[in-house]
Amino acid sequence: MNPEINPPSSHPGRRAWWALCLTLLATLAALVWVWLTPDATEWHFWGVAQAMPVTYVLLLWWVHGIRHDETGER
Repeated sequence: MNPEINPPSSHPGRRAWWALCLTLLATLAALVWVWLTPDATEWHFWGVAQAMPVTYVLLLWWVHGIRHDETGER
């Protein structure tokens, strides 16, 4: 082991907290939107069933992709 390399911290980074907040806000916004527009079932499908999972994946990639850049690993 190289003593110059610091082990990764077990504490969540700033981007992880931002991603958590954005995930909670996006989920809450989607739920409120669906609740306020009960007749727009096609938009519910595209917004909640399609866009929200993609948003979650992008936020996860954003957090973990940045973490790899910070440690220098690929």
